[in-house]
Formats: sequence, structure tokens, C-alpha cells
Amino acid sequence: MERVIPIHKTQLLSYMKLLKVPLGLLINFHELKVSDGIGRLILPGAGL
Repeated sequence: MERVIPIHKTQLLSYMKLLKVPLGLLINFHELKVSDGIGRLILPGAGL
């Protein structure tokens, strides 16, 4: 099974900073249920 590793989260955070988007979803499609593979990331200092 594929796993989400720290570099995946780092890459998403980089894209969020560049695009100035405060919320992001990291989805692992290798989970049995897609809902188990969804992670939400919030930019530090986003004020949410």
C-alpha cells in the first residue's frame, strides 16, 4: 500500500503558499475507502 509521506504534505503546503490558499486536501487514493485517505492541511497563520 502507498502511504502519504512528509514530502507530500510539504509539497501541498508549498503550493498553498504560492497560490495563497489557506486550506488544502491531501487525498490518498490507495486506501480501501477514499474517506480514510483524506487529510486536511491549514496554512500556519491563516487565521481560520
